[in-house]
Amino acid sequence: MKRRLDTLVREMMTKFIDSLRKDGFDLDELDLKQPLRTLLPETVSRAQHVERKFVTAVGRLWERIATTVGERRGYVENGRKIVGMLGEERSARIMNILEGRQSGTPNWNEELEYVMAAGGELQEVSITCDVFISPKQNEPGVAFELKSSKPNSDQAKIARSNLLALYAMEPRQVEDAYLGLPFNPFGEGSQYNWPHIKRFFDVKNDSCLLVGRELWEKMGRAEVFNELLEVVHEIGTEFHREIQEICLDVPSTDTG
Repeated sequence: MKRRLDTLVREMMTKFIDSLRKDGFDLDELDLKQPLRTLLPETVSRAQHVERKFVTAVGRLWERIATTVGERRGYVENGRKIVGMLGEERSARIMNILEGRQSGTPNWNEELEYVMAAGGELQEVSITCDVFISPKQNEPGVAFELKSSKPNSDQAKIARSNLLALYAMEPRQVEDAYLGLPFNPFGEGSQYNWPHIKRFFDVKNDSCLLVGRELWEKMGRAEVFNELLEVVHEIGTEFHREIQEICLDVPSTDTG
């Protein structure tokens, strides 16, 4: 697994550096988009440009890691479109929950019970999940929505809506469905406490929310995050010099 993770990280960094070469830092363009940018040193603006592109690259890496882990359990598909029938009254109740008209405090079990108590004319709905894992290609499986470890409120709202809809389909098209966050930014073993997600998820009690080790264990390999950190530490500063020369315009010191 560590060898596979090493390959994934190196591939990500190679594509990341290629994207920096193709989409270089344009100071004039940035000045037009951010007129107050000149209050910051140029090196800070350059670093922010690199970081934004890096965050995007890392988001794709998590999905590839999830695919690699899920293959241990059988069939894995990215971007799986799940099509099913959802009662219009159930759909309306999901909207009630999201708009805060049903309950001020998120509670997965109560919300799902409230939705399932309704019916209405069935309408076809389609939900695309980031990762779908099942024993075999045409068998029921588990759907995962993957977000960054600090999702914004809109991302949390959409995830809540999708999860409720997946469970409320008639007949249900998945065995289970989860929102997965790849690691706990507050430290493994600490209470996850990101405020923007708490409008739509009870971070202490919701069974549909998996953070860090819980997510990877559910996918099939709880140790994968620690293994990834080992790989990152082993690779170390291999890519620093090239990134500095491409985008930061800072001469790097070769310590090798």
